[in-house]
Amino acid sequence: VFNHAVANLQSTYATQATLRLTYVPPLVVKEAMGPRVDVGAAVQRAGGLEELSLPLGNLQYGQSRDVFLKVDKLRGAKVTMMSASLHYKRANIVSSQGAPEAASFESSADLTQPGQLSEAEIAFHESRAQLCTFILSMFQLKKDLECTQRNVALAGKQQELKSLIDKIPAAAFSKTDEDNEALMEDICGEDPAGQVQLAISQSAYLERWGYHYLLSYVNAHTRQICNSFKDPGPQRYGISSPLFKRCLAQLDEKFDKLPPPKPSRQVWNRQLGKSSFVSSASISISKYNRSSAPCFAGSTAVELASGRRVSIKRVRRGMRVRTPLGPRRVALVLKTPVEQGVLCRIGSLLVTPWHPISLDGGKTWDFPANVEAGRLVRYTGAVYSVMLERDARTASHAIRVEDAWGVTLGHGMTATCDEDIRGHAFWGDWARVSKEVMRLGVSRGGVAVGAGVERDPETGLVTALK
Repeated sequence: VFNHAVANLQSTYATQATLRLTYVPPLVVKEAMGPRVDVGAAVQRAGGLEELSLPLGNLQYGQSRDVFLKVDKLRGAKVTMMSASLHYKRANIVSSQGAPEAASFESSADLTQPGQLSEAEIAFHESRAQLCTFILSMFQLKKDLECTQRNVALAGKQQELKSLIDKIPAAAFSKTDEDNEALMEDICGEDPAGQVQLAISQSAYLERWGYHYLLSYVNAHTRQICNSFKDPGPQRYGISSPLFKRCLAQLDEKFDKLPPPKPSRQVWNRQLGKSSFVSSASISISKYNRSSAPCFAGSTAVELASGRRVSIKRVRRGMRVRTPLGPRRVALVLKTPVEQGVLCRIGSLLVTPWHPISLDGGKTWDFPANVEAGRLVRYTGAVYSVMLERDARTASHAIRVEDAWGVTLGHGMTATCDEDIRGHAFWGDWARVSKEVMRLGVSRGGVAVGAGVERDPETGLVTALK
């Protein structure tokens, strides 16, 4: 999100842009993107004209700003011409010398004449307007211009969204037009897409992350900016801007090379034989620039109770696997797609940098990022985590992966301590993790597909799946 915000700033052409629409009553013109704190009613001008001002904010190179309007009383109007004037200040991103230069542009059109947009383009803009209006109906604008959430009847909103999906214009072009396809993916696509529908599927989701996500999503479509690498819809903005794409690529490259934060607690270093801060200068911070987190690459070999080995992507619920305390059955499997993620290669093992492993038969545990023999590699595909049947013994929650032991989800150790790095309030809680995995939806084989993790904004620790 930070990289996208800076890239949008770097590719800014104009700031403080305002579109002023002038027309003759009885025409009534309104913006159709839902309520906004910065848009007031039309005002009367000399000569019996009315003027509606629409603040547009910043304008970016290579990205159009398309304003979707609702016009009433057009049929009975004698004068159907409307004038538009765009007022802005040219951005001065490179140099701070001198005040930004003010500029304007004017045009006019007859509202009864057809425009130049294709049917697919019209469907997209009409659909994003309908979607934004629906989302904003769950919020209210207070007198102090603060946008706060309403106490909505969730079942009613779910039905409203279902009705919107059935009639939204984008659906008719979702197979032939990329913009409309991306919008429909955001609304009701298969996981990890479909986040709009998921956000209101349960009150817990809506309260925990849904309200925040939906406001951010509306902001992206209202301002037509690409605000993250996750949602297909907003990713369509800026796609035709070489400047934005170049800025974003350079920022991602620099971000990926940043050194990681220093550990807040000491870990046991087997090479030094003492508790110390292990150097991690070779570890890239790029893992934070991804929407996903754990665990093993799909090709990782897992040893079954019979001694046979299968790739972890073939593991299913009910299979008996080898653990340090004997055979155990698999309860659930979590699959998380990743693109250009960073994994750590230790021999033939390919694992995320912060998934606890043991290389000495389960006597001690360490993060792959701290293993001297490990090296970082890029990986695109899916990573997998396994949850075994419930057992009070922490040692029974590990599987044999390649030539190492890998801790499994819900291992029972929820308290952190310097002596054992497996302790984690979320990953160690079997009931909590299993509930989160089940929430994602589980196939007949016990496999759930996730879209990453949610973190505590203050501690950065994982608190939930998404």
